[in-house]
Amino acid sequence: MKQHKASKVIVLSVMICILFFTADTLSYGESHWAQDEINYLLSKGIVSGYPDGTFKPDKPITKAEFIKIINRTIGNRCKANVPFKDVNENDWFYDEIAKAIKSCYVQGYGDNTFRPNNPITREEAAKILATAFKLENDNLNNGNFIDQKETSNWTQEYVALLKNKGYVSGYADGSFRPNVPITRAESVKMITNVSGEIINVKGEYSKAMAKNLLVNTTGVVLKNIHVSGDLYLTEGIGDGDIVLDNVTIDGTVYITGGGADGINIKNSRINKIIINRVDGLVHVVFDNSRSSLVVVNKNTKLFVKRGTIIEKIEIIGSSSINIAKDAEVDKIEIKSKGVEIAVEGNIKSVIANEEYKLNNMIISKGRKFSIKDGKVIGLKKDDEYKGIEPKDDYDAYKDDYRDDHEGDEEPIPVDYILTVKTDKNSYRLDEKIIITGNISKGNIGLSNVDITLKLGDEPITVDQLKTNKNGEFIYTFMVPENTTPGEYELVVKANEPVNMVKKLIIILFEVDQKYNVDVKLDKERYAIDEIITVTGKILEGETLLHNVDITLKLQDDAENELISVDQLKTDENGNFSYSFKVPVGTKLGKYELILKLNEPINRFLEFPIQLIERVRG
Repeated sequence: MKQHKASKVIVLSVMICILFFTADTLSYGESHWAQDEINYLLSKGIVSGYPDGTFKPDKPITKAEFIKIINRTIGNRCKANVPFKDVNENDWFYDEIAKAIKSCYVQGYGDNTFRPNNPITREEAAKILATAFKLENDNLNNGNFIDQKETSNWTQEYVALLKNKGYVSGYADGSFRPNVPITRAESVKMITNVSGEIINVKGEYSKAMAKNLLVNTTGVVLKNIHVSGDLYLTEGIGDGDIVLDNVTIDGTVYITGGGADGINIKNSRINKIIINRVDGLVHVVFDNSRSSLVVVNKNTKLFVKRGTIIEKIEIIGSSSINIAKDAEVDKIEIKSKGVEIAVEGNIKSVIANEEYKLNNMIISKGRKFSIKDGKVIGLKKDDEYKGIEPKDDYDAYKDDYRDDHEGDEEPIPVDYILTVKTDKNSYRLDEKIIITGNISKGNIGLSNVDITLKLGDEPITVDQLKTNKNGEFIYTFMVPENTTPGEYELVVKANEPVNMVKKLIIILFEVDQKYNVDVKLDKERYAIDEIITVTGKILEGETLLHNVDITLKLQDDAENELISVDQLKTDENGNFSYSFKVPVGTKLGKYELILKLNEPINRFLEFPIQLIERVRG
């Protein structure tokens, strides 16, 4: 009997020792400079030590390990397909990289690898951290590190951003040492500098914050709080809810989580808000609150309730805005398609670069007006009935050609459909511009319809451009030699019996004779499981340009990115080559492969790609 009791004591003692050892006695060495930050993330369950009870703070951290800490900090849960050939499903870091891809803060290398086990450099960590937290800053004015030239082109803006915000300070000699592997301690310090205090347990919190605050779980109420820095409402909130009640935020609120129950802001004063959830729809509600600027990306429903005053709303993604009676917005700027606005309150100024819906009416881009108690003010009668609900831009076209259309007051036939597009949006002055279009009525193509074109104020001479038997047309032209670079309006008019106009914006830029760029796809149509290869060469005169940074993206018509690759460079012979497969689950159809040739070229190239069914045989 005594022996039995003794064994229980021994087991209990061992358990206590293990718990004590793993929680409290990780070895950092003598008073390590990052011990407070390491202990803080240990207490939050975000980092852990090694089985021998050490943390090894001065050991370089791998790319996969760094991403795991980021994911735990922001509470990342959703996953995407992993296309990299050196990341397998049985790797411990597979899910971590899948989460990072879904959250759009990592990219691969030009050879379709991710190199998860490589030590991550300080500049790579800076880019990942800034991108993961969706940081923005327009005033990069704190100067550069003395070794800025050693920083890669693709990381310079992120290093500068973190320095400007005070999240990195570099070394005593004024250097950043961008290519040196970052240590585990430095990683923890950098992350906690950005995150500030972390709330990962639901409940009500009322405490002044002298720095940043991060919330990565649902069911949190922030009440009577003053945050002097930034507030992060992260992916860890998921589809849950957060309440801000009588809160003052001096910095920026970054919203990347929240669902239908939403982010509820009441009786609060917030400097700036950026809403940018990538994996679902978020509702953000203002109630009797104030804000200087609200930036709305896609996947957002914004409700501005009674008593709320917002100086400016900037809409850069498809979204829905509801402004209630006795709510006021000084200015709304619309920079994206797919925007719907319902207004019972007041808007002093609306400026739109794209067509949108206002109180269930279609508004063409370029119209400027105000709204008082839900009613539009400052439009002419013709604007109110022809501009507010246009089927195209024919009325604006009539203003330009008033002499040719005097007395023509017939309404636009609503049963005709005119679609027009160019092969891309920007062109060199010596480059061919290709226009394609279709005219139909009742889903039947109309043949033999005359088409006329105008670029800016200059008509384009077209020899008998007409629709074919299917109602289609295509035209290729080049601008005159004396055309100056800039933004132009391309007007395409379908004449009798259609009498409709479409306007497109194209950008013309100078031909830089210094650089010769030759980029090719091996073809344009690919089976869904086929390897896609793009190759190119860049020269300056007769000199081969090496080490030119190239960014590659594959996106669909809605500009959703399927693949995004940084760190692709030309070799010593000025050549580059990249091969990839589209992610599993990609739909068949048409896509755009976009290459940005960075400094000193500064040129965009676009290639159409069509994905078709795999050939079986």
